[in-house]
Amino acid sequence: MAKTSAAIGHPVRIISPHVELFVVFDPSTIGSDPRRDAAELARRIITPESPPAAHQLLQDLKWDVRRFNPAMLLVAGYVAPGRKSGEIHPEFAVRYVMPDPAERAALKLFADSVLGE
Repeated sequence: MAKTSAAIGHPVRIISPHVELFVVFDPSTIGSDPRRDAAELARRIITPESPPAAHQLLQDLKWDVRRFNPAMLLVAGYVAPGRKSGEIHPEFAVRYVMPDPAERAALKLFADSVLGE
């Protein structure tokens, strides 16, 4: 659920949590469910022709970044490299996703299964 990086003289210098850690712990620790949040994001992303950027989604949802990033990482897992941002950003784990039609269909199935529709 996390990756560690070592450095000379430091067996564990950096701990990088994987999104699965947030999926397991967030419901009981901060009261949000990254899978449900990702399903809501997926619906917002697949609806328009041009999916909104992370900053617009965050503003519309009125979530904090800590809640937004795990959900966006789950959504990004459905989108192939080249159609999602990969650069490091100080605020967002993923700044945008541009799903193709097959990825949109997969995101819709995911959202429907999680949200029960």
